[in-house]
Parts: sequence; C-alpha cells; structure tokens
Amino acid sequence: AEGLRYVRAWPALILMIAMAVLVKVALTPAFSLLPLLVRNHFRGGPSQLGAFEALFGVGIVVGGLLLGGWGGFRRKIRTIQLGILVLGVGITALAFVPGHLFLVGLACLFVMGFGIPLVDGPFLAILQTTVPPDMQGRVFGVTFSLLSLSSPLGLLLAGPLSDRLGLPIWYAAAGVLALLLGSVGFLIPALLRIEAGSDAAIGRIQS
Repeated sequence: AEGLRYVRAWPALILMIAMAVLVKVALTPAFSLLPLLVRNHFRGGPSQLGAFEALFGVGIVVGGLLLGGWGGFRRKIRTIQLGILVLGVGITALAFVPGHLFLVGLACLFVMGFGIPLVDGPFLAILQTTVPPDMQGRVFGVTFSLLSLSSPLGLLLAGPLSDRLGLPIWYAAAGVLALLLGSVGFLIPALLRIEAGSDAAIGRIQS
C-alpha cells in the first residue's frame, strides 16, 4: 500500500512504469511466439530457432557492452527511449521479412537483443538513484508486480490475434507500439525530468 501511494504521487514514475508495462505486453508474446514464427513463417526447425535465440543473446551482450562503455545519455530516460525505438525497429522489421530471407530475420533478432540492455539498465538505475532507499523495496515490489502481470496479458491478447490474422500481424502491432512509445516519450516533459528526484512525491504523501 505504501509503495502504491508513493508511485501514485509521482506522475513521472507512473508514466515510466506504464511505458515499461506496455512494452512488456508487446514483447513477451513476440519472444514466446518465436518457435511458431520459425516453423510456420520461415519454414525452419530447431537449428533455425537456436540461431534466432543465439543472435538475440549476442545482441544483448553487445548492447550491454556498449552501455557499459558509453554509459548512456546524461538523462538516462533518453537512453530508455532510444532502446525502445531500437526494439521497435527490430520487431517491426521482423514482421515484414519474407519467409525465404532467414538471414535478415537473424539480423532483426540481433537488433532486438541489442535494444534490451538500453532499456533495462537505465530503468533500474533511475529507480535506484531517485527512489529513497527506505522506499525502494516497496516501489520495486509494485513495479515488478505490474511488469509480471503484463506477461500473461500480452499472451492472452496475442494468441487469438495471431490465430485469426497470422503471426506477423502481432509482430507488426508490437513493433509499431514500441516505436510510438519510444517517440512519444521524448515529447513528455514530466517524463524527461524524472531524474530530478522524488521530493515532490514524498511531500504529497506526507501531506
């Protein structure tokens, strides 16, 4: 309850968590449906699926190394937005790759993996540097509970939609959503100022 009150009193934090939840609603089915995409769209088998997952992992490692060496933008929220845009590009491109261009699909998985650390790393860093230590456990509990709930919700939506319209449709929808979220985030001043701190939120809770 204290964690919820804290989050509700800080509009910028609400926006950041909502953005993360929406991205996860889009991404969880995109990864869960990969075996079907490989089999039905790319006409591949276990080896092709293994290649997809391997290139995704390589992308995560390369993205993590880049973030570790570069450190991201001074405003970490801008790095998150960039990462969401990268994810959006990778997923949207994967939706339109013809089935015979398997190597292009591999490149899309690399791009998707590359974007993951650019989102996850700064997201955790913002929470750890702006939320007071005595509130972090509560806020983290609320945040990760919402993120966990987004996974079954995304799968619940993706299953019927993919059955009716085909697998690429979900990837196109998920990619467009990520691109919209990544772009719109640059236009919301409250979100861009989230790293200014949470003193106002604490004051509203205390009052």
